[in-house]
Amino acid sequence: MAMGPLGLLEFTGLKELEPLEQTIVKGIAQEYFPVLQRALHNDIDVLVHIKPYDKGGKRSKFSVHVKVIYAGNVLDVNNVHDWDLPKGVHEAFVAALNMAKKKFDLDSTKYEIRKSQNKSEKQVKRREQKISRDKKKKHIRNWTEYKRNRTY
Repeated sequence: MAMGPLGLLEFTGLKELEPLEQTIVKGIAQEYFPVLQRALHNDIDVLVHIKPYDKGGKRSKFSVHVKVIYAGNVLDVNNVHDWDLPKGVHEAFVAALNMAKKKFDLDSTKYEIRKSQNKSEKQVKRREQKISRDKKKKHIRNWTEYKRNRTY
């Protein structure tokens, strides 16, 4: 268990790994922790679960699960399996980042407000006039097309 700048970074299954693999996983997780925190604009807790599968032979396959808890919400990445441990950990964190980005983008579109406070009154008036002219032109084009296509 390690403390991030403003949150918790917790690991499960590290005891089953070799010491070199443990340091690699901790380093990658600590690298992605502030990036996730910036993407979610909040304090986060990250839980990383790593499970090696020994099927007999020289290599073992790894399953990586990442759970990000922030502001009462949870992002859960649990479908990453790879023979290469660093690659699997990177894939899991990138998937968590993509989920966070998608979730935050969807939330931000709901609350998007047109900011005209920074513009002068003259600029706002000019913009509104242009919009009304464009609407009139569109209406006239539609009316002329309607008249041309009308059958008697």
